[in-house]
Amino acid sequence: MRFHSLFLLVLSLLGTAALAADTSDAGLPPPAKAECGPELGEAQRAVAEGRLDEALVLARKSAEGCPGARLLAARLLARQAQFDEASTFLERELLSPAPSPGAFELLVSLFPRLSPARQEQVVALGASREAPLHVGGLAQANLWLTDIVCRERRLDKLDTKDVRGSGLGSYGFECPPGVPRQVFFFMTEPRSPRRPASGKGAGLAVERVLPELGSRFGIHSTQELREAVEGPLSADRGSVWLLSWLKDYPSQLPLLTQMVRESPDDLDAVVNLSNIQILFGDLKGALRTLDAVPLDTVTLKDSRGNVMGTSALFSMRCRALLQQRKLKEAEAACRTALERGSKKNGPETLALVLYLRGQDAEALRFIRASLADTQKNPAGHFLHGLILRSLGKPEEAALAWKAAADYGLTPTVEAQRKRSRENWVRAMEAYQRKQTAEELAFCGHYYLDLEFPERAEVCFARAESLHPGPAAAERLIHQAESDPVAALRATDALLRKERNPALLYVMAFGLQRENQPALALRWLDESLRGDPSQPGARELLTRICKQLSQPDCLEQFRKGK
Repeated sequence: MRFHSLFLLVLSLLGTAALAADTSDAGLPPPAKAECGPELGEAQRAVAEGRLDEALVLARKSAEGCPGARLLAARLLARQAQFDEASTFLERELLSPAPSPGAFELLVSLFPRLSPARQEQVVALGASREAPLHVGGLAQANLWLTDIVCRERRLDKLDTKDVRGSGLGSYGFECPPGVPRQVFFFMTEPRSPRRPASGKGAGLAVERVLPELGSRFGIHSTQELREAVEGPLSADRGSVWLLSWLKDYPSQLPLLTQMVRESPDDLDAVVNLSNIQILFGDLKGALRTLDAVPLDTVTLKDSRGNVMGTSALFSMRCRALLQQRKLKEAEAACRTALERGSKKNGPETLALVLYLRGQDAEALRFIRASLADTQKNPAGHFLHGLILRSLGKPEEAALAWKAAADYGLTPTVEAQRKRSRENWVRAMEAYQRKQTAEELAFCGHYYLDLEFPERAEVCFARAESLHPGPAAAERLIHQAESDPVAALRATDALLRKERNPALLYVMAFGLQRENQPALALRWLDESLRGDPSQPGARELLTRICKQLSQPDCLEQFRKGK
């Protein structure tokens, strides 16, 4: 009964919550057309009157040549948990020239509940040019690859050269790597009209992320990315992953919330939802999300993400409880994470808990275990240094901080050596909020490049609420891409009020764009001395050094040469 009730909830979210209600409100197919015959109209009336068994008989009769009847039959069969037979009707829909709206989404949602044999049959759809899958556009085609064909397997070497608009095209790819595949699609929706260049920005932020999107989503241009994120996104893994590349946590939050509501045992969705809740400071919400997980049935539904197992649930719990300063409960959660196989996050957070409790020797053991698993962890190396100094090992602490040279708090270790343990942990938490704000500021920049200013403002506002500064700096960087003189003038005015690393970086960025690399280097040096992890600094330094024809220009500058 629990399974059946859960699936009814999924159907309700697809627009079929009230199969017995008026058809205009139930998300049912449009009124019957003459070519469908009278049975579809009678079936719809039967649904409205609550005669669902009779409606199914009528829909089956009319299904042969009537797309609306096929979709109605599939929905009614899904309501009875006859998922394989429902899939039969939906497969016919997607192979027909004009599939009904909602057929694609329903088949994707049903796929995990199909028998293995039926799943294989669905995966094989679209294997030939003569029988392509009919989908709306790029977003649906990408979702088919990630959630159907390559479900729980890595997609590699995606080739979309043959997919460039409405009409017939094909995707070539490997899934898993080494196994070549090809799927033919017929895009039924025309491409969005290409917007003329606004002249307001060169789109450098989006240009940097496009190479990552090409192999994963078949998105190779700004226009294709606009189309992929333009409309309302559905609550599926493909949409959430795409938004993650844009650092669009505000848009991910409701999608993940819906995914977890529909499937509370979806491990990947639960961990990602609780992570965003913690980043946004909603610790109580994160704990509620984690409390609702059925540990006996929770499953990793897609192994292509960063979540490896159920240990992540307890690492997340430990993080939330640590930030609430419930140290005893946090320690218990972290130790459970270790018992379940956590090798990085669990040991690192446990080391932080033990450091706060003054248990330095044990804290040292766990932070070293975490760093043994992942050396590229500036925050971990920084904590390692704090623990070593507390143990009276200043030389070893200095070596640990050298490994944390790119961590923003490292330059403060000597000036702030009298800080208490609590204040050091608070500083690390504040620095994490700053880093999240920087990512959200990137989100705003991406959407300015894509000319979605309203969505940019959502990201900028959330960034500003976490840490003032990065949002304003990223706006200026976007302006400097097309009008560096105006951006430099605005930044100079702000620097007269507050001299911070982000604004210093903007000055360096604008001067480099104005072909003044020597001046740009001076500003960038000051920025990096204030925050060695300033986003974009290494890339900007490479451009400046290239303009100066001096590969190690910053090192030489600091030597006075």
